[in-house]
Amino acid sequence: MKRIIFLDVDGVLNHHKTAHRVDPETADDGPGFRGMSPECVKNLQTLIEKSGAQVVLSSTWRKEPYGLDNTERVARRQGFKGPRWIDITPTLYQGFRELERGHEIQAWLDEHLKKDEPSEFSIIDDDSDMVHLLPRLVQTDPYNGGLTEAKVAEALKLFGIET
Repeated sequence: MKRIIFLDVDGVLNHHKTAHRVDPETADDGPGFRGMSPECVKNLQTLIEKSGAQVVLSSTWRKEPYGLDNTERVARRQGFKGPRWIDITPTLYQGFRELERGHEIQAWLDEHLKKDEPSEFSIIDDDSDMVHLLPRLVQTDPYNGGLTEAKVAEALKLFGIET
């Protein structure tokens, strides 16, 4: 069974106490890099270890100047040990308007998962623009710690894993 975590960063791996600070260790990784909370990163590591899920970056951090590798590097500097994140979701537009994140996640699923391949996924995000995928959302609160242990338990439950 393939398990996927669609991961946002702002409000998930950082929160109101860390989101607007430049982390001195990562300042050389590009302009505007914001810190990540070591506690939130540790909780992501726990979620991955307990679920065996792979990470697809659905955050705006997937775009330049951040990108998949730089974003993962920032997480590693805050204690993330692995495994490597596998991909990013596409950016989709209708006219000049970017589509909701749920449509971008669905496009990734349609392109990468075979119809007969059993899979489970969760979306970890502080926003709720998941349209038809809303039941797969674990919504974090940037003013209440981002990815907390309680939110990890919610995500594990979506994978059928009780804690």
